[in-house]
Amino acid sequence: MKKFNFSLLWDCNEDCLFCAKSHVPPGVKSRFSSEEALKTIFKKRKEGFDSISFDGGEPTLMKDLPKFIAFAIKCGYKEVGVLTNAVLLSDLKILNTIKTYDSGDRKKVSFSVSLHSHKEAISDYLTASKNTFSKTLKGIDNILKCGFTVSIYHVITSQNYKDLPNFAKFILKKFPGVDNITFSYIYPVSHKFSTLKNIYPKLLPVRPYLKKAVELLEKTDTDVRLSSCGIIPPCLMKGIEHLLKRTHQEDNIESITCDTSTMDKFPFFSEIFNKENKIKSPKCATCAVNDFCGGIWKFYAGIYGLEELKPYKKSPF
Repeated sequence: MKKFNFSLLWDCNEDCLFCAKSHVPPGVKSRFSSEEALKTIFKKRKEGFDSISFDGGEPTLMKDLPKFIAFAIKCGYKEVGVLTNAVLLSDLKILNTIKTYDSGDRKKVSFSVSLHSHKEAISDYLTASKNTFSKTLKGIDNILKCGFTVSIYHVITSQNYKDLPNFAKFILKKFPGVDNITFSYIYPVSHKFSTLKNIYPKLLPVRPYLKKAVELLEKTDTDVRLSSCGIIPPCLMKGIEHLLKRTHQEDNIESITCDTSTMDKFPFFSEIFNKENKIKSPKCATCAVNDFCGGIWKFYAGIYGLEELKPYKKSPF
């Protein structure tokens, strides 16, 4: 599977404190034109990419998003994903357009919805956006009622990690049709460092809450995943290391990310990326999974140090 991650625009109707995207750089277009987007979709399919994911910014702000999805299906992509906050999907207009596609084609379309708390006040804080929480919930409900596959994307922060088990219970009760939940640690980007210091949690305290949430979800056969952009050392995920293993197996594929400024390989598994952005403790040299582990973020080590890292005597994999 070759995956094309297509960032259609930089604009967004939320302003998440941890967003990996900055505002549009000087001299760079804020979004692709419809013609440019269609040409890019076609070109990447010709190059052998069989999975495409539309993101941004917020892709539902592009009025031609349904056209892009339909064209991607016509070009022969086997999977078409949309990473969204679902705020605009609280109105059925966009979904109703996509819903007119052939039933076989509709099964290829999935939505990954960003929802970072089941509590409105925390959601408002993390998204830096008021009055969007209820719209996101309505959007999720609309997507499910229209028969599309839905996954939830949940970023772990200092403000929400103790609520992880209750968040899992909330999703299971309110949206039993959700296909999977992807948890993500924050991807530390330099333009957000001053903000991230207030929301990036110390990792060891997170572990029991995340473990409990994963156990609750897996007991109901809900698929649980870990985002590749926030990978942390396995020793900080003892008891749920299988999530890391799965991420490496499923996401360590040929993957390209593209926006109006650049087109690059997905970097998160490369040795060069790890050397530039991560660090290990001297103790890690004796670890049974040293070759598998990329280390901890330098940003994180600068705040919390390296004392949490504990070498494995035997690989958990």
